[in-house]
Amino acid sequence: MTKKYIYIIIASLLVLVNSSCSSSNEENLLISQERQIESSIATFKKQYPDAELIRTEQASKLIINPGSDKTANNKSRISFNYAIYTLGSIDAQHFVASNIRNINKQYGRDISEEQEEEVTLDLSSNNIINGLKSCLVSSHEGEESIIFIPSKYAFKDKINLNINSNSALIYFIFVNKIDN
Repeated sequence: MTKKYIYIIIASLLVLVNSSCSSSNEENLLISQERQIESSIATFKKQYPDAELIRTEQASKLIINPGSDKTANNKSRISFNYAIYTLGSIDAQHFVASNIRNINKQYGRDISEEQEEEVTLDLSSNNIINGLKSCLVSSHEGEESIIFIPSKYAFKDKINLNINSNSALIYFIFVNKIDN
């Protein structure tokens, strides 16, 4: 064999090894996130022993206050207040964003009146991250819940807001209104 072919074979093997390692790294990250999510759920479950845990294929939702009988579906418009953290502690280091003034103040941030307005999402839209959408679809008006989303069903490898790529997310959701 000539040196040229040996270099091609070596380069091909390096590409295969590299892609195998990055796939393995992603799998390890997701496994680690799942463990951290389960630990976070257990911690919140101790804090809210009567909370109901709902699991979807893409996220987990701990319902603190079940709200009324009015339930969202995949065609509803849902209005809510929120606080978002990356997976870890509920602290300034992991705080991403909120439309709740007191939470922002707690972390030394100020928001405008416009930023304080509730968010309204059309659940028939494809522009909602999968993990969040999967849990909002079954929400009730007046519901208070904590939604845990692995990075695979959040922003994955995209950087968004103050969120690092491959970050798992915790959403605190306070549902104000549902229009079906």
